[in-house]
Amino acid sequence: MKLIMNNLLLDKLKRIESPLAKKLIELNEYSAENENLNISYLGISQQNPTYISYLDAVREEKIRIESLKTFYNLEKLRIKFNGNGFIFNNKLVGDVALKDLDTDIPEKWQPIFGETFHDAIPLFTQEAIERLYPLFTQEAIGRLYIESLNGSAFPFAVTACDQKTANDQLMCMINPDTNFCLNTNSLFGCHTYLKFKDLISSCEIIVVSNEVTPDINVLLYNPKKRYHASAGKVTKRVLNQLGINQFDDKTIEHFVGMYKLESFKECGEHGDYLYEELKGEDIRWAYLEDNYYQSTGDLGNSCMRYKKCQDYLDIYVHNPEVISLGILKRENRIAARSLIWYNKYNSTDPKRFHDRIYFHNEESKIILQAKFNTLNYCNVYKDNLNPDLSIKLKHIEFDQYPYMDSFRYLNPNGYIHTSENNSNCLCLDSTEGYYSNNESCDCCGNDVGRDDLNEITRGRGRGDMYCGDCSIYLEDGDTIRRDDAVYCDYINDYHHQDDVVELIDGNYAHNDDVRELHDGRYCLEEDAVELYNAEYGHKDYVIQAVDGDYYLEDNIEDFCVLFEGDYYPHDHEKVEYVSDLNEWLHSESSEYMDYQFQNIKENEQTQEPHKPEEQIKAIKENETTQETSIESINTQENNEFIL
Repeated sequence: MKLIMNNLLLDKLKRIESPLAKKLIELNEYSAENENLNISYLGISQQNPTYISYLDAVREEKIRIESLKTFYNLEKLRIKFNGNGFIFNNKLVGDVALKDLDTDIPEKWQPIFGETFHDAIPLFTQEAIERLYPLFTQEAIGRLYIESLNGSAFPFAVTACDQKTANDQLMCMINPDTNFCLNTNSLFGCHTYLKFKDLISSCEIIVVSNEVTPDINVLLYNPKKRYHASAGKVTKRVLNQLGINQFDDKTIEHFVGMYKLESFKECGEHGDYLYEELKGEDIRWAYLEDNYYQSTGDLGNSCMRYKKCQDYLDIYVHNPEVISLGILKRENRIAARSLIWYNKYNSTDPKRFHDRIYFHNEESKIILQAKFNTLNYCNVYKDNLNPDLSIKLKHIEFDQYPYMDSFRYLNPNGYIHTSENNSNCLCLDSTEGYYSNNESCDCCGNDVGRDDLNEITRGRGRGDMYCGDCSIYLEDGDTIRRDDAVYCDYINDYHHQDDVVELIDGNYAHNDDVRELHDGRYCLEEDAVELYNAEYGHKDYVIQAVDGDYYLEDNIEDFCVLFEGDYYPHDHEKVEYVSDLNEWLHSESSEYMDYQFQNIKENEQTQEPHKPEEQIKAIKENETTQETSIESINTQENNEFIL
């Protein structure tokens, strides 16, 4: 296959500053046919904008076959009232006089085009419209217009059909005794309505349809016909199939983060995330849990979120030259935050670092991390940087201090460090405003800062406090033991071991994303193909028969006959069971032809007349018999003469 991407995906890739994004664009523009590549026609998933949709070779072929079929599309269908319209003065509609139908009607039957008195424009009520509308939206490919004499029309969707069928459809789908309000005269307090069977008898049905050839490009990018997977999974699959191994996991992870950031910008649901950098007193506001969008995740576990901790933050508030706070706001509340350190007085190191990200869910963490990447802020909390980074502060003497993640060693000379470089440093790792207050992890026993401990919220050890090395935060908001977490390659993330099943390729996936196969094993939903018997098989181990059904490649010959490269099911019209051979044969195969010829030959031998030589032999035998009889007679006569 050849790697093809649509313009929407290419435009998104062009906005991402990543060598991997550039490589993908290059592959789209210059890649030739590659026998190892089994996915193509990449685009942005409409189911999840952070995903990429694609086709494999099998599904692409199905779509191309479908694109060759033409169909008739309804261009317009009109139910048009005849020339007389509906008039009060004893004009008949069918056998019903309208004046006999004048009556008071409940308020909900008020016509939607307003009230009329001096003319006789037929109108449908809102209730009539509500009854009609759903009837004409099932599997619709066109629109229906119910048109009044003054040209007003109601649009409805209907299926294409001829005039007679259109009328029949209406009669079948609408109760003929349904009452429709046609006219109203509020001045005299009366309304006119009649049953649908009488209404339709006075209408002209007009159908206009045209032959349509499906647009192959529309079909190829129809989301219902495509596979959908995470950007990381699709990208890895493309790179592996093309034999490209120049990108490490960190580069791919960075690309995925940037891809998600672009997706969130485009998606209305996430478009209200707003990035800001706060300084001074505004930092206190962002730390207070009352201002959080949700008190979940790391943000909800932060030991500095309490009101009592507001005074601990003086060191951040009073050093605006070098300390700020990067935040994501949602609905004007904090969704994620991270300290930003400005190395203003040292030009040898990168200018700005961002510290640990506190977030209410994984999504907000990814967005904020991606934003820092675009700003070229180094991650001092996670990346392998200089083990002793330092920032010069103007103000260091305060009554209380916050718990700090990375820059936690305060030197009396005015520098704050990422490591304890001498015995004079104060360690700012207390959650109570003091200098030091380490706690041990309930799992490994190592002493860590209290803010580095996570409460286990599910499974074993629930309620215990585990360090980051012993715990995992899941997307669903739970924190679990690391040894209870199972890595799922297809999403590049973890699930609890109770929520996953092992796939046939040895990887794992969430229960909601898998399909059980015929043999009790599992595969991803997108990799499963329904078989002829309503069971499922993996798409890499099935074969499609000529009737469109799929069979397992290991036993397809038990149910189908192979002929000229195609498989025909035993119930196919061109397949016959030959009992003499105890075998299923295709009617056009050489084996079947030979069998038929042999049958014909044997039948001819059984039914054919005697051959000439056999007839001659029979005649001679008859003549000999006759001669013997004559001689006997002659002998008898001679004997009588002698006597």
